[in-house]
Amino acid sequence: MESNLEHRGKSPKRVERFLRKFYFMNNMFKIERGIDTPIGVRVPTTEHAYQMSKFVDDEPKFIIANAETGMDSKTTAQQLIERGWKVRDDWEVSKFGIMLGYNRQKFSENRELAAKLIGTGSMMLVEGNNHGDRYWGVDPPRSNNGDNRLGEI
Repeated sequence: MESNLEHRGKSPKRVERFLRKFYFMNNMFKIERGIDTPIGVRVPTTEHAYQMSKFVDDEPKFIIANAETGMDSKTTAQQLIERGWKVRDDWEVSKFGIMLGYNRQKFSENRELAAKLIGTGSMMLVEGNNHGDRYWGVDPPRSNNGDNRLGEI
């Protein structure tokens, strides 16, 4: 059955950014229960887990696990790469599946977050940003300039 929006030729509403009431979808969102990682460490955000997954060796993973915020984990990972720590050879082909897995864990183990996600209904979820990320989101916000992979997940 067609929705009223489809019937009138209008697109469904969009979530343009994962901020404010939609911040729970942001990878920087601190999850009370945390995210389990393959090295046996629970981290506070999906961003921590994702950044840890880039590395071959355990030492940079533990350093990232101790970062205070998701943004700190991202900055720390970049610094570790600049210092020469080895990134997985298959990173570019593996990163989508890794992010998918951590987000599945986030929402399957946190019912209140899952309920909020389900509450978005048929809205298109778009991770708009102003920092040039056109793989996981779109830049600038309210555009279609990007793959919006996180929105797909």
